[in-house]
Amino acid sequence: MTDKYFLFNGIKLLYSDELDGGASYHANLFIPVIKRLNVKFNKCLEMFAGTSITGLLLVLEGICSYIELVDINPDVGKYVLYNIKSTSLESKAKLIISDLFKEIPNNRYDLIIGNPPRIPDPSKVEPLKYLKAVDVDYSLHERFLRDLHLHLNPKVLT
Repeated sequence: MTDKYFLFNGIKLLYSDELDGGASYHANLFIPVIKRLNVKFNKCLEMFAGTSITGLLLVLEGICSYIELVDINPDVGKYVLYNIKSTSLESKAKLIISDLFKEIPNNRYDLIIGNPPRIPDPSKVEPLKYLKAVDVDYSLHERFLRDLHLHLNPKVLT
């Protein structure tokens, strides 16, 4: 894996192409849009966090006070922990290796974001090692959306 750095407003985050599910591209688009909403969230969750670019930027930009970064792939750990430490967010961010909500069954969040895998047929992924791209029959999407409401605080924006 070749390490790269993502830059956003002078913030430098480590990632690799193999573990980047798209945040190195879409975080530059997503963060300014959500920031314009001028809403602050206390406890946030990024599902399918990968190397944590988007989730950590939510905290660094003052959109979230605290974030839990969830991914099934343990290979993201070195990047997430490096990024948390290099941005001094040890008390505001936590990595959880989990198959969706399995390791966080009773947690509730004010904001949940996620960028699930997009390719339903693994045979169309070159090379097959790219876990980030595969969602056979969109089953991850289905499970994520089915259980999402169980983890959202009901009165965040009221």
